Amino acid sequence: DLEISIPNTMQLIMNFSNSNLLVDKLTAQLTNKDEAPLQFTRGKDGIMYMTGKVHVNEDSRYDLFFKTFKAGGDLKFSKDFLNPDLYLVATYQGNEYDEINKKVNQFLILVNITGTKNIP
Repeated sequence: DLEISIPNTMQLIMNFSNSNLLVDKLTAQLTNKDEAPLQFTRGKDGIMYMTGKVHVNEDSRYDLFFKTFKAGGDLKFSKDFLNPDLYLVATYQGNEYDEINKKVNQFLILVNITGTKNIP
C-alpha cells in the first residue's frame, strides 16, 4: 500500500475527448492538503486501485473547442485512478457588442462537469 499527499500543488492534464484534436481538456492544479492522503492499494485481482479526493484549484483551466474556461472543484477516486468522479464547475466570462443599443454587454457561462472522466 502507498499513501500520497500533495502539500503544495501539482498539475494534471486530463483529456475528455476520444480524438487527438484535444477539444475537451482539463489542465488542473491539484492539492489535497486539507484531505486525507490518496491511498494506492493492490486488489486481490492484482490491479492497483486509488481512493481519495483532490481539490482542483480555481486557477485551473478547462478548454472546450476554442474557448478557455476557468475551472475548479474536486476529483474523487474510488477505484480506477484513470477514471475519477468529477465535481467541477467551469466559468467563461466574455463580452458581446449590441449593435442595436451600441453598447458592450458582458455574459457569463457556467458549466457543471459531473460524472466520470470516461463518461462526463
